[in-house]
Amino acid sequence: MSRAPPACPRFQRKTGLNQLGRLSYEDKVELLVAVDRTTAPDGPLWSALLAATGDAAGLRLHRDVAQRLGRPLPVSDADLLRQLSAERTAFHRPW
Repeated sequence: MSRAPPACPRFQRKTGLNQLGRLSYEDKVELLVAVDRTTAPDGPLWSALLAATGDAAGLRLHRDVAQRLGRPLPVSDADLLRQLSAERTAFHRPW
């Protein structure tokens, strides 16, 4: 399985991603749920970008956000990683 490169420091500063680590787990979930609440039902969730590395913590966070939003996800991590890859691609499509 290939892993996405870690977010560069410049990206982390511009997006505030480096500040996310200071939040409790539940606060991270709440924040991402709030951000994704208005996402179209068939649109990718922003938490897909945080789960990009495929590590257990990122996948758990994405699963918890999706569950809170009533979004079905694949049961297996392998299938979820394939779905996340497709969602990340959707974020990079030109508007």
